[in-house]
Amino acid sequence: MTIWLTRPKAQAAKTHERLVALGYESIWSQPLMEIVPVAGAQQRQKIRGQVMDLDLYHIAIFVSQNAVQFAFDVIDDFWPQLPLNTEFFAVGSATARTLTLHGVNAESGLGEAMDSESLLMLPQLNAVDGLKVVIFRGLGGRTKLADELISRGACVDYCELYERVYPSDCASALAVSQFGNDSQDIILVYSGESLQNLQRSILESQKTHVFNTAVVVPGARVAAMAKSLGFTTIFEAKNASEEAMITTMTQACDSL
Repeated sequence: MTIWLTRPKAQAAKTHERLVALGYESIWSQPLMEIVPVAGAQQRQKIRGQVMDLDLYHIAIFVSQNAVQFAFDVIDDFWPQLPLNTEFFAVGSATARTLTLHGVNAESGLGEAMDSESLLMLPQLNAVDGLKVVIFRGLGGRTKLADELISRGACVDYCELYERVYPSDCASALAVSQFGNDSQDIILVYSGESLQNLQRSILESQKTHVFNTAVVVPGARVAAMAKSLGFTTIFEAKNASEEAMITTMTQACDSL
C-alpha cells in the first residue's frame, strides 16, 4: 500500500517522519495545495494597517497555523509587546500551540471537532455584542465564523494574509504515478478545499479509479463533501489534528 500525503511540503515532512517511525514504508508526498503570501501592494498595506490597529480589536482569531506564521511576520515588527486588551483565540489545538511559540495563550474551542463550530461554542464568543473582532486567515474560505459572530452583534474584519494555490504539477504527477493501483492505497486529506483539489487532479489526470481509493478526512462536514464529490471509501477522523488523522488511518488500513 501507498499513503498519499497531500499537505504542503513543510507540514507533510512531519507527517512523513511519524509514519516512518510507525513502520509505514511506501509514502508519496504530492501537495494538493500550496500556501503563498498575498502579493498585492494594497493587500499588504491593508495587513499592515490592521496589525498596527491590533489594540483596537477586542478579539483576535487565527484560523490556522499558516495564519499565525504569516501574521506574526508582521505583528513582530509593530508589537514587541502584544496589546493587553485583546483576547486571542485559535481554530484547533495545533493553531493554539503555534501561537504559544509567539508567547500567546489562546483558547481553541470546545469538543473534539477543532473547527469553527467548536470555537463558537466558547462562552467568551457568545457575549460579543458591540465588540470588534479580527480574523486572521487566507483569502476566501468558509465564512461560518464571521457570519455567526456578526449575528451575535460583533463587528468583524478579515485580515487575509495568504493564498491557497492549486499546484500546477498535481494532475500530471498523479497521471504518471502508480498511486491508486493497489486496493489498500490511502489518501490523507486535511480540508474541504484540499478535497476539491483532489477531485480536480483525478479528473484532469483521467485516473478516475482513484475515486475508489480510501480517503481519511477530518470531521462530518468534510466526509459529507467527499461523498458528494464521488469518493466511495471514506474514513472520518474526529478532527484535522495529526493524532486523529493517523489514528483513523491506521484503523482504515486494518479494514482495507
